Amino acid sequence: MNSRPIKTYFEDLKNFTKSIRPKRDWNFLLILFLILVILSLAFDGYIYHGVVNGDMFIDTSTKNFTFEKLNINGLQNVINNFEDKNQKMNSLKATSLIDPSL
Repeated sequence: MNSRPIKTYFEDLKNFTKSIRPKRDWNFLLILFLILVILSLAFDGYIYHGVVNGDMFIDTSTKNFTFEKLNINGLQNVINNFEDKNQKMNSLKATSLIDPSL
């Protein structure tokens, strides 16, 4: 296997700003894109494998769950506030509109 073209390719990358060669630039972008796609696929596969096996979302802590009591009075105040706003909006709506052009 002749490694000379690979060496010249990397030497050209060192002198990137010294010359403009579209073929080299497009090859560089293509190789970079392919590397990013391969890395993305590997990462996505790792995440998929972890989710499918259930390893991703396991809680290993043994904390007890505590539930707080629902504040019924506060909840009722919020509901009453929304009902009052709804009544005010309904009272502000015009029941019949008169066409001013007539």
